[in-house]
This record gives sequence, C-alpha cells and structure tokens, in this order.
Amino acid sequence: VVMFVAEIKVSLFGAGQVLRQKRGKVSFHGRKAFALLAYLLVESGSTQRRDKLAGLLWPDLDDKKALTNLRVTLNRLKKGLGETQTPYLLSNRQSLQLNPEVKLWLDVREFSELIQQTWRHPHESRSSCSDCQPKLIRAAELYSAEFLDGFFLEDCQVFEEWQLMQREQYHLEALE
Repeated sequence: VVMFVAEIKVSLFGAGQVLRQKRGKVSFHGRKAFALLAYLLVESGSTQRRDKLAGLLWPDLDDKKALTNLRVTLNRLKKGLGETQTPYLLSNRQSLQLNPEVKLWLDVREFSELIQQTWRHPHESRSSCSDCQPKLIRAAELYSAEFLDGFFLEDCQVFEEWQLMQREQYHLEALE
C-alpha cells in the first residue's frame, strides 16, 4: 500500500494555516501572499491570468503597478513556501497556477470530496448509512470554522466577494 504523504498541508477553514513537511508552519511577508495562495489553491482547476490576479488583489492600482505588486508578492509566496525540486507554482509572463505534481493536502478540498462521495453513494439515508457516516464525521471535523474566518484584505472587494462565495458554498455543504 502506497501512502500519500503531503509535502504541504493547507487549512483554509478558520484563520488559515500552511504547514510544510519537516519545516513546520509557513509564514508569509504580507497578507496578500497568503490570499494569493488561498485563491490559487481553491481555483486550482484552471490557470489564472496574471492581470486578473493583479486586479483581484490591487484593484485601485493601474495595471503596471498592480502587476509589479503581483510579481513581488509571488516572490514572497515562493520564498515562504521554500525551494523544492518540484516547484509549488508554475508561472510564465501571462499566467500562474498551482503545480498539479505537488503533493498537497487541502482541508476544503477533502471536505468537499467527502460530502460529494456521500451524495454519489446509493443509500436511503446518508445519516444512517454505515459507509457514509465516517465520511460525514470526518467532514464535520474538518469544518472547524468558516472559510478564512477573520481574514480580510482592505480595499479588495472582488477578493472579498470571492471569499464570501466560497464561505457560503462550504457552509451550505456543511448544513447538508
């Protein structure tokens, strides 16, 4: 049996935390580096355009300044995550994405997968299904607090709206 060992563990329920294997808690210089990571993790199904990310995090700046800030923040994020043989992020001049090769554990992803598994499983009642009960218990354990609870960025309304939509989605899943 091969065990999946995460190189990095990220919790986005609650205040948010990033842990690296053998290194412990990861700190970032500035809140926007963590916000960028959270966004890339949740939206990891697609490549993100740099101009969109710059507008998300620096909506009040002109494009050139916002892209410069994104470049600086990306460097802070990479520095915080540390160097590995497999880079955590893939980037070019136009786009940025999470590297799908990275062994990563993300609480919100596991939570949603567990909920979806119980929906797909054929049964009369999820609450009385012996296959689904452990998954629902684990999902409840993961949902320890709201998505990025207490985290905010000043003057970033689009990020705040995205965060609120994610929070609502996970909240509805938890209610189910």
